[in-house]
Amino acid sequence: MFTALAGVCIIIIGFWLWGTESSPSATVTIAPTAPLLVTDKAETSAADTLPPPLVESSTSADTVAGHMSEALDWGKVVPLTIGQVAVQASVADTFVTRMVGLSNTPYLPSDMVKLFVFDSDGPQPIWMKDMQYPIDIMWVDRAGVIVHLELSVDPSTYPQRFTSPVPARYVLEANAGFATAHQITIGTSVDLP
Repeated sequence: MFTALAGVCIIIIGFWLWGTESSPSATVTIAPTAPLLVTDKAETSAADTLPPPLVESSTSADTVAGHMSEALDWGKVVPLTIGQVAVQASVADTFVTRMVGLSNTPYLPSDMVKLFVFDSDGPQPIWMKDMQYPIDIMWVDRAGVIVHLELSVDPSTYPQRFTSPVPARYVLEANAGFATAHQITIGTSVDLP
């Protein structure tokens, strides 16, 4: 139990240090979602300390991803349509949420994208800091039209920054291959919330 508590402290300190690097005035508040229960080791059995099984009767990738996405906190999520594809968009509309983006997430569900909302039009630089999987990046102007694409951007590209040559107000991040699979190109409309 001490090891788990120490791990949580290290993560909190890491986020605090990372936040102070990006902006000296940024603060990160982490509120516990469940009370910490301390028990006597003699009273705790192995069954009490193990998490529930991820998949009970099926081992399909969709079932596993469904259970895992329930465990991750995607923040504010809104419906969004890209071309003819309906998805859920996890919204990053503050300085801190835009800086974090999809960093340190183990995956992105196939029916979800990350929507970055900026305060003004611009090149909107995106990097792959602390990413664990490749993504498609789509820049969208304020009228809801895709103006630039970067496909299958790999985490190994960090610290390179990717920008739009055309001013954009929004950025969408999806799993690598999303744009090709759904015929998303420059000029595709996005039905923004």
